[in-house]
Amino acid sequence: MALVAKVHDNKHYTVPKGKLLFLPNGETGYLDLGNCSEFNVDITVEKLDHYSSRQGLKVKDKSIANQIEGKASFTLDEMHTSNLALFFMTDTVTPNTQSLATGTSLNITAPIAGRVYFLGATNVSSVVVTSNPSGTTFAVTTDYTVNAEAGYIQLTEGTTITGNITVTFNVAADTSETLYAGITTGAVGTIHFVADPGTGNINDIIAKGTITPTGSMPFISDEFASFQCEMELEQDSSFSDGFAQINNRGTVS
Repeated sequence: MALVAKVHDNKHYTVPKGKLLFLPNGETGYLDLGNCSEFNVDITVEKLDHYSSRQGLKVKDKSIANQIEGKASFTLDEMHTSNLALFFMTDTVTPNTQSLATGTSLNITAPIAGRVYFLGATNVSSVVVTSNPSGTTFAVTTDYTVNAEAGYIQLTEGTTITGNITVTFNVAADTSETLYAGITTGAVGTIHFVADPGTGNINDIIAKGTITPTGSMPFISDEFASFQCEMELEQDSSFSDGFAQINNRGTVS
């Protein structure tokens, strides 16, 4: 169908907002990627130019589009493991279950002042550090500090601990998730942007390709954390051999 001329109307001035969804290949049901603070589609056209050499000054006498590429880029700021998997290039998130336990002990050989020692569990309590062989009970704060949630002790610089120790503690029931970075070459699948603008045109977009990370992942910052990814859009027969499908669902005031 030919393009239809539109009469000027300010209802088409758009403040774009919406939800970004992702369907990994081989799965059913889209993942909601959460708050997406930025979503852009870039189109790059590479042209092949021809210049006439029939006179002293070369003149361009023909230019054709030789290559066209589409790319979607987006910024996410919900830092759950499904989103982190996109940035860290992995397709597996492993759930972990920690059972309730009391009186768990860990022997540490020749600990060094100032250093951190993980206990092999998180959300610990009732942490006691004694000499090994037993005989001396060391003082928390004076000889060591405890990060109960992360599950480690750190010897103080002025600790009186000089030999092997045993750390005794209780463990709370807990769950966590683990992912390992660099397992895949990217997340292959379909993105679906569901538009929900404050005003203007409601333009959805569907595209296929491989999601890879760009930029850096902040782990220390004074701002809300976010990260960026991009998808190189790929030709698909479901898009009439193009690289994306755009659906206009009218306008909203």
